[in-house]
Amino acid sequence: MVSEALSRQTAVITAIMTTPELPGWQNRWSPHAVLVTEVQAALILYHDPALPHGPVSVAHNEFLLAWSEMAEQTAFISHK
Repeated sequence: MVSEALSRQTAVITAIMTTPELPGWQNRWSPHAVLVTEVQAALILYHDPALPHGPVSVAHNEFLLAWSEMAEQTAFISHK
C-alpha cells in the first residue's frame, strides 16, 4: 500500500514511537511522525524532521515495530 502510494507521488506520513534502533534517537522514546520516501526489499527510508539530515534508513522490522507502537497511523496526501 505504501509503495503504491509513493509510486503515485502521494506523500506518506506515518506516526512512530522513536526507539533506540531508529537513527538519531539513542535511548529516547517519543511519539513522532516521519515522511516515508522509499520502501526497499530490506529497508525503509524516511525523512525525520527532528534530524539534521535525511533520508535515513532502517530495517523493515524495526520500522514496523515503531509504527505498530502508534497503532499504524498513516496519512496519505495527494494533489487530487
